Formats: sequence, structure tokens, C-alpha cells
Amino acid sequence: MEIKNHILVALLLSAALALPVLSAGSLPDKISSYAKENLVLTVTPAKPLGSAGEMREHILRTAINREWNVVDDDREKNLVVINLVHRRNDSTLYIVYDAERARYYSDSWRLNRRGDRVRRDEPTGWLGNLEGDLKRSINEAALGL
Repeated sequence: MEIKNHILVALLLSAALALPVLSAGSLPDKISSYAKENLVLTVTPAKPLGSAGEMREHILRTAINREWNVVDDDREKNLVVINLVHRRNDSTLYIVYDAERARYYSDSWRLNRRGDRVRRDEPTGWLGNLEGDLKRSINEAALGL
């Protein structure tokens, strides 16, 4: 029984260490209250970039290439807000970044036939595309491609 307790403690510690550095209370005010509690993706390069500005450039490039609309680009708060409306799905992603990682917070809705907004599941396909493109962009830059 004692070994199980040690394993449980180790699992809890590893889970705690994997949490994002910023708590919901310290996120920029521009992020909706729902999204602050809804971290859906974290992209961490193999080694930190030279600056937060480099991460910003990669984030913007990948969002624009995937035809997301850039709603806000707040360099002081290291925040990029992007939005995509497609087939009655409306997703807004708040991306908080530094040189070491980009954290994506989501506020996603589906518009029903009457035009009412209904909370929807996260757009996992769209997020996967953004994640893959961001990693590719960072890796290509690191290799000088």
C-alpha cells in the first residue's frame, strides 16, 4: 500500500509541474472569463526562442496562413487574439506567449439555425492544424529554411 501512495504522490507532482505558469487570475483582462479557464493547447519549442517577438511572428504567420482573422495583437501583454467563423462555428483563440511557449485559450460557439450562440466542443481539428503549423514554422526558422 505504501508504494501505491508514493506512486500517487509522484503522479500528482508531475501533473502539477505540467500546469501552465500563468494562473487564470494573472492572464490579460482582454481574455474572456470563459476562455481564462479553458486552456486547450500549449506549444513548447525544443529550445526557447530568442525573444517573445520571435514567437509572436510564428504565431501570426501560422494563423494568417490558416486564414484566421487577427482580432488583436497586444505586444505589451504578449497576447494575440484570432478568430475563425466557418459553417456556423465561431471560435476565438487567445494566445499568450513568451520565448518559451505559446498557450492557447479558447472561447468557441456554434450558431444554431435561429442565430443563437450555443457553447460547442473545442475545434480540435483546427487546433491540431495550428499546432502543427506553429511547430513547423519554429523548426524551419531554427534550421534556417
